[in-house]
Amino acid sequence: MQEIKIHCKKCKKSMGLTYNAVGKPLAPVLPNITLKCHTCKKVSTLKKYTEQLLLERMDNEFRIFI
Repeated sequence: MQEIKIHCKKCKKSMGLTYNAVGKPLAPVLPNITLKCHTCKKVSTLKKYTEQLLLERMDNEFRIFI
């Protein structure tokens, strides 16, 4: 469907990770995966993130800030 780019919420830089939406709104997205920003060293764990949540928080350039 569409490719969602994941960015850091703190420094607004790309984390170098993308997620391809598959069309299942309740499907968990990268459960228990830890992401670390290369710029500001912020660490995020995606718990209880679903594809529907990503699509709701996505901006017009297909970016999400975590």
